[in-house]
This record gives sequence, structure tokens and C-alpha cells, in this order.
Amino acid sequence: MYQANIALPDDLFRQAERKASSEGVSLSEVVRSLVARWVTDEVTTSESDTTRQQTLDKAIASYGMWSDRDPDEFLRQSRIGLVSRDRDLDDARLDV
Repeated sequence: MYQANIALPDDLFRQAERKASSEGVSLSEVVRSLVARWVTDEVTTSESDTTRQQTLDKAIASYGMWSDRDPDEFLRQSRIGLVSRDRDLDDARLDV
């Protein structure tokens, strides 16, 4: 296993050590986990970027008031409504 030294500000190191300890893991395990997720683009280093899960959450939320509906079922129902409407329009034509 390759070993690397990293530099962290003192206060960040202490906070990270406390959090890792409270979760029962070593800081090395935390770093390994984060680096593994970073190389697979699950997390990013830029604050403006989002994680894959955040992107999925935004996509689901973008449905707005329709977020509780299955898009395929909604389209199927819409098509049924259009067929019915077209049939009604054909029946109402005066030139038939």
C-alpha cells in the first residue's frame, strides 16, 4: 500500500480526528473512502459542483408538482385522453 503525507490546518485536523473517532473509524479510512469516491466522480472538489446523488435529487425535484407521478404512466394516460378527444372531434364533424 502506498503511503502519503497530507497537510491539513491544525483546526481542521482536530475536527476531523474528533469526527472520525466519534464514528469509530480512523482518519486514514475516511481519506481512503473520500479519495475512492472522488476518483469515481461521486464527490467533487469544487463547491459549485454537485455529487451524483445531488444531481439525481435535483432531477427528481425538477418534476415539481408531478414528482409523485411515474412519467411513463402520465404519458400513457395523456395519449389515451388524446385518442378520446380525437374520437369526439371526429364524431362532432358536421361534414360526415
